[in-house]
Amino acid sequence: MRLVVVLALASGCNVHWSTPGATRASSASPPSTAPPSRPEAAVSKPAPPAKPQRFVVAALGVSLVVPGDVKSEPAKNHDFGDPQIDLFGEASSFYLTVANADKDRYGLDERIRREQGEVAGTYFVDGVARVPVQLDIIRKARAGNGWEFEYSRPQVDQHHERFGTLLGYFSRRVVGGKKLNCFMVTTDEGDIARAAEACASLAPAVTP
Repeated sequence: MRLVVVLALASGCNVHWSTPGATRASSASPPSTAPPSRPEAAVSKPAPPAKPQRFVVAALGVSLVVPGDVKSEPAKNHDFGDPQIDLFGEASSFYLTVANADKDRYGLDERIRREQGEVAGTYFVDGVARVPVQLDIIRKARAGNGWEFEYSRPQVDQHHERFGTLLGYFSRRVVGGKKLNCFMVTTDEGDIARAAEACASLAPAVTP
């Protein structure tokens, strides 16, 4: 047998032999070059809304009920009191400002006139006409030694073009003998209701 193989090789003939149980190379499927299949990516579900919490604003010595993701930081200005604290929650899209109003001499009607004065002289262009920007009072109310009002006004860009409506909420609360301003500005009517509810929940901070 060995001699036959040698002679065959010497004569240039092709020789094939197989091992029992093995598959011939000529009949084997070529290896796949496709990448391995990946499992379907899990569809991310939106995070559930943060549960309400009673949040302590230590700088003012008060607390209020807000969404559970809310944080606080000192405001960059003190136009409505000092200290003035911004409350915000990214997931809940919540925003509110609370300020010490001990030195704020404005009452309800005076504050409304002041806010209206902030837009006096501004305008937007409608066609060829200049339309004065007006601050319209949606609602105002007094409750005990506090008060609140809601307002709207046109939103105008630097080119005097109107592109929406701003809504505002402003309230005065007296909590534990402290006079507070509680307010926010938005473009979403639902934010106004949340702000009013949060401001109404203001109470003295309870220390453990």
